[in-house]
Amino acid sequence: HYSDSNIREKSLLDCLRSPMFMAYHDGQPFNENHLKPCPMLENPEKLREMVKQTGAKSTDLQSPETVDHLCGKCGGYAAGWDETAERLWGCGHSCAGGGQPGGGVGVGGGPPDGPCGDDWTGAANWAAPVRFASLNML
Repeated sequence: HYSDSNIREKSLLDCLRSPMFMAYHDGQPFNENHLKPCPMLENPEKLREMVKQTGAKSTDLQSPETVDHLCGKCGGYAAGWDETAERLWGCGHSCAGGGQPGGGVGVGGGPPDGPCGDDWTGAANWAAPVRFASLNML
C-alpha cells in the first residue's frame, strides 16, 4: 500500500535497506499477541507511524489514499477483533497443555474453569476465518 522506494529506480538491496523496509524489520513483532500480527489490520497505529516516519507514499496510482484514511477504516476491525484475540491468546498461554486440543483436561484441551470457558473446541479453526471475513467488510 505504501512505499518509499521503487525497484525500477534502486537496486533490490537498496530497496530492502530503505527506511520503510527497515521500519517493518525493526517493528516486528507488531504485537506481542501473535493473533494480531498485521501492522495495518490489527495494529493500524503501527502502519500510520511507519508511513509518517519514513515519508512513504501510497502506491495506488488510481486512487491514492492517505495512511490516516486507510488506517481509519481498519480501526473498527482492530477494536472488534481485540477482545477475542486477547482471550484466545491468553488461553493458549495459560490453559493446561498450552491450550492445544487434547493437551489438557477440558473440552478441546483447555480446563473447564480456564480463561477459555467450557467450550474451547475449534477456537483455532474459527479465529482465522473471522479475521478474513471481517477484512471483506473494509
